[in-house]
Amino acid sequence: MKHFNAWIEPVDADERRSLELFCNLVDELERDPLFEGLLQHGEVNWKYTEVDGKITSSHIEKLNDRDLGAFVALARLFTQKKERASIRHVARIFEKRVGERHPISWTFNAHRLGLNNFLAMTAPEVSETFRELFDVFVYGHYTHREDAKEAKYELWTKDVRGFTARKACFVLAIGTIFHHAQEMRDCAKQLLEVVVEDLCWRPPRKLPVRRFEDGISHPMFAHDTVSLDPSIVARVSKGERVLLTESVIPHVRNFLDEEVADHITAGCTGEIDVHEYGSKLKDHWLEKHLGASIALPVSWETVEKLRPTGKAIVHHVGKPSLYVTEAFFSCLKFVGAASHKWELQLPAVRA
Repeated sequence: MKHFNAWIEPVDADERRSLELFCNLVDELERDPLFEGLLQHGEVNWKYTEVDGKITSSHIEKLNDRDLGAFVALARLFTQKKERASIRHVARIFEKRVGERHPISWTFNAHRLGLNNFLAMTAPEVSETFRELFDVFVYGHYTHREDAKEAKYELWTKDVRGFTARKACFVLAIGTIFHHAQEMRDCAKQLLEVVVEDLCWRPPRKLPVRRFEDGISHPMFAHDTVSLDPSIVARVSKGERVLLTESVIPHVRNFLDEEVADHITAGCTGEIDVHEYGSKLKDHWLEKHLGASIALPVSWETVEKLRPTGKAIVHHVGKPSLYVTEAFFSCLKFVGAASHKWELQLPAVRA
């Protein structure tokens, strides 16, 4: 039933095949040497040699050009308009099968928008956008060469420093495209799991939902890092302690393994961590996000029987971390106590 634009429905056989092709392509590239050795780190560096004021040679660190060519041959399929494994084709399936207010639609479209915004940016140290660099390197050198783009590529090669800078930005563009494709793959896998008998998507464990003051229900935690508004995160600092009140314990427990969750109780204190992530070229952020999490130190004891009549007391310790959403910050109350600076509690619900 398509209520409140948050509906979701099963895909047909042809759509399933397209989603599977997309997921399999991402899975295959995750095992590629270029991804394992360079792209997964989100950072590209290069060096050049200068003699008498003239650059004589340059190279990109950790880059094997043969590996790059092999990776590009497959990764370009994400951008092909008519390719079944392309992001555009997968997006049409999401538009047809998932309501615009559904969580996996939010996530998928956020990454699609983020990717398009990135490709429209002018790359550092050159005059072209990341999309222009991608087009020239892919269609002027690595695959299906087009005369105009091949000519531009050859012109670029005449300037050693400029060419290396452009190639480094192209490598970063490939890595960023693939990073977003990975996140979209996770959404596609969730859509593939929807069957006729279960049309309502759920997270791995059912999350208790509470209506907040703004009239929209939001979970405070997530299974993956969430890009946060910096002005919201600015309220807290890394290392600050947060006390959990009784009202939030069910929310916390639903994102932890049962063995650990049972030992998280009201009065537990966690520690906030704030981190930056995204795509980086040398020391320059090209796509920067801010995420946060809370670590919850926990310990407990169990008794194990020893043959024939003995027993052993086993002490368990752990420090599970939960990614937090912007709703988490709306539930923080400043107290400034010696043991903790914040308390986490659900806001009052409007009648």
